Amino acid sequence: MLLILVAVAFLLIAVVGCGIWFKQFASKVEPPMTALNIYTDTLIQRDYQSAYIITSPAFRAATHYSELVDYHFKLTKEMGDLKSAKQKYWQINEENGIALAHIQADLQFEKSLKTYQFVLRKEDGIWRLLSYQGSDGTALGQH
Repeated sequence: MLLILVAVAFLLIAVVGCGIWFKQFASKVEPPMTALNIYTDTLIQRDYQSAYIITSPAFRAATHYSELVDYHFKLTKEMGDLKSAKQKYWQINEENGIALAHIQADLQFEKSLKTYQFVLRKEDGIWRLLSYQGSDGTALGQH
């Protein structure tokens, strides 16, 4: 009986520990995930001006608005309209006071799927898109 009680206690501790870990992970990952969702939603709506405005100033310094528009028009012509974006992998790092999120996402177009690596940076408390690169090597933003 004592062995069963000890096992149940360890199980409860493990469940509570996992819950705490998950809550900490979610609170760390959710803000950059949300920022990327907002960005990809603007692309789905073809609202390139809003997409451009919400990027990091470093992104805008490295990529002119017309480059962003031209790139996405070319994608749309080749693969059809962008329908959805599904985030798959997240890595959040903070070093020397700079928080970066690396997020891999699949962008689903009408005709095919394309994988991108997105980098976001926390600037003045707000997560902003810094750069992204497609599986073909094409990249936009600061590298």
